[in-house]
Amino acid sequence: MLSFASILRFDPPIGEGFFAMIVVFSFVLAKRFAQTHQNLETAHGDLISAANEIRELNDSLEVKVASRTRELSEKNELITESLEYAAQIQQSVLPAREEMVTLFEDYFTLWKPKGIVGGDIYWRHQHEDGFLFAVIDCTGHGVPGALLTMSVTSAMDYIVEQMNIFDPADVLFHLNNIMKGKLNQGSTDPFADDGLEIALVSCTNGMSRLHFAGSKLRLFALEKGEINEYKGSRYSIGFKRSRKDQKFEQHTIHFTEETRFFLTTDGFIEQSGGPKGFGLGWERFRKLLLESRGSMSETGSFLEKSFDDYRNEREQRDDVLVIGFTLDVD
Repeated sequence: MLSFASILRFDPPIGEGFFAMIVVFSFVLAKRFAQTHQNLETAHGDLISAANEIRELNDSLEVKVASRTRELSEKNELITESLEYAAQIQQSVLPAREEMVTLFEDYFTLWKPKGIVGGDIYWRHQHEDGFLFAVIDCTGHGVPGALLTMSVTSAMDYIVEQMNIFDPADVLFHLNNIMKGKLNQGSTDPFADDGLEIALVSCTNGMSRLHFAGSKLRLFALEKGEINEYKGSRYSIGFKRSRKDQKFEQHTIHFTEETRFFLTTDGFIEQSGGPKGFGLGWERFRKLLLESRGSMSETGSFLEKSFDDYRNEREQRDDVLVIGFTLDVD
């Protein structure tokens, strides 16, 4: 029987097989470690290579973006220069102050295109016996609207200068037919459907009567705290749906030195604003006219401030044109 002391002194036998197993196991571990180290070095190299490729791509992209940005900036500058030149041309078509003062005793013009150029314009013609004056709202705004205004004013000039027609209702009748022809409204192209709305007045020298005819636009006459509103016909001009035989209603308004007249396109009326984002509307416009005081110039400034205050930070929706004037009573 083994004693406790002999058990404590026991040393297990170690054979050659055991040492061989240790050697093989160590070799396998060393090989795996070497392979892992090699894999890590390969992965590290791949990461460096990928980082370099990304850096090169990023540098190339930055160069392309800078080049494209510069190209777009140059093109935008050319477009802006062209639009600004077009604006000068459009403004040259508008009646000059020297011409306006020969028509009206006092007046203001509130003209705010949505862009650099616009589709709202005013026009005048003075003849031996009196004058005609119009506020015109062509479809669209910006460049398309501006191009259409040039065509419309050309047609208006032709009607009064070549056809010698000065009656507002008759002018609108012929304008409708001329514009339908100019715009090729007999075609089947569904996208070619443009036209205009207009308010046209005429006055004969020495007569205290103003004649008005309109296409959707209105004339307001303010006197002694009361407003009379004269609506144009409900038909537009020049569109496919506009009939060639369409007649326009004409109004005759007797005026005094105290009568203040106002013409406006729908840009002022339809501007969204206020706490709920509603359109300004005809009711507010009439209220503003009643609240206006002072000269026509002061009235124009008051209307412009009221418009800007109502719009606040909202985008201007459309071209805006409001004209106010008084007439001399001979």
